[in-house]
Amino acid sequence: MKIRPSLIALLSMLPLGALLVGYTAQPVTNGGTIQGSVHLTGAVPRLQPYPVTDATQQGACTASVANEELVVGPGGTLGNAVVWIDGITSGAPTRPAELTLDQRGCRYTPRVQAASVGSQLTVISSDATLHNVHARDGARSVFNIAMPAKGMRVRRPLQRPGMVEVKCDAGHTWMHAWIHVFDHPYFAVTAADGRFRIPNVPPGHYTVKIWHERYPVQTHQLDVSAAGTATWDVSFH
Repeated sequence: MKIRPSLIALLSMLPLGALLVGYTAQPVTNGGTIQGSVHLTGAVPRLQPYPVTDATQQGACTASVANEELVVGPGGTLGNAVVWIDGITSGAPTRPAELTLDQRGCRYTPRVQAASVGSQLTVISSDATLHNVHARDGARSVFNIAMPAKGMRVRRPLQRPGMVEVKCDAGHTWMHAWIHVFDHPYFAVTAADGRFRIPNVPPGHYTVKIWHERYPVQTHQLDVSAAGTATWDVSFH
C-alpha cells in the first residue's frame, strides 16, 4: 500500500508523542509488589553548609544553610532516592496528588518528590525575602515565579512526565528541589529508612530504575509474579 505524500507531510507535523502509544489504565486484579531498600556504603561524605554572604539575606536565611544532598539514616540507609518501573505501558490508573513545595529558611522542603501527571503543586514562601522559583525539565521551562513576600502561595499543574528541577534565581544558588513526574503510578521515594514499596504491579518482566541526585542512575531487571513480591536492595557508594 502506498502512503500519499500529503499524509507523510501531515504526520511529520505532529509531535512525536502523538505518534506513540502512551500508558493505558486498566484493572489489576492479581498484582504483585516490588520492594527493597537503599543504602550508602563506605564513609559518608561530610557536607559543609552553604555560607550566606549577602548581609541583606541573612535575616531570612541565617548565616549558613545546611547541605541536604544526603539524607542518611542508621546503618547507612539512604533517603530521597526515587525508584520507578521504566517503560511500563499498562496497569493501574494514575494517582494525581496535591503536592506542596515550601521555601523555609532558604531551603526547599521537601527536597525530592514524585507524582503522577495531572498532580497539582502549590509553592509556598515562608520566608520574608525575595525568592524566584524557576522549574525546568531539561531545557524546557515549566514555570518561573517571583515570590517576594512571606505567605505567598502559587498553584501550578504538573502536566507532562519528566524530571523537574527547581532552583531559586534570586541569588540563593544552593536552593534545589526535584519533582519526578510519571505517566503511571509505579514509583516511590525513599524516606530516611531507605525503604521503598511499589504495589499492585501487573505480573511481568520489568526494568526498574533508581535515581539519587548525587549518584548515577542504577537499573535492574525484575520478574513480578501474580500476588508475589520481588525484592531489589540497592547500594550506592
